[in-house]
Amino acid sequence: IFKTPCMIEDIEASALGVFVDLDEGRVTDVLPLSSYGEPALTESRKEKAVEIAMSDPDVQALLEGKGYTIEQIGGCVGGHVGRLGAWVKLIFDKHYPFGGEFPYFPEERTYLDQQIEGIQVFVNFKEERVVQIWPDIYHPDIDGGRR
Repeated sequence: IFKTPCMIEDIEASALGVFVDLDEGRVTDVLPLSSYGEPALTESRKEKAVEIAMSDPDVQALLEGKGYTIEQIGGCVGGHVGRLGAWVKLIFDKHYPFGGEFPYFPEERTYLDQQIEGIQVFVNFKEERVVQIWPDIYHPDIDGGRR
């Protein structure tokens, strides 16, 4: 924990989070922590998350022929992303019908027949791969369709 906030790239950090792999006996990652104690992604980490997400064949297939924008990028720890990861939220220019096997996980496909208006892609930084994709399902009765 720092006595006074410190700039690390573009993040005003109050502390550092140090990730240690006890099996390997080494530090695997260091990242800034916000004033709330949450892991914060630097601009270079956000760029890496987008690079990993956009290079995935399933993500590329879901984006094919669609206009989209990157709405948000955030950090996450645990679950399917492993010790350190990120999520990238992509919003389509409109909602599109989807009917078929949706690639929720690299090894798992589940049938989905819905209108989707975007996807949220979760990446693992250590393995540099997509570990989960969630559809942003269009609901016309909620907030005019936006969730």
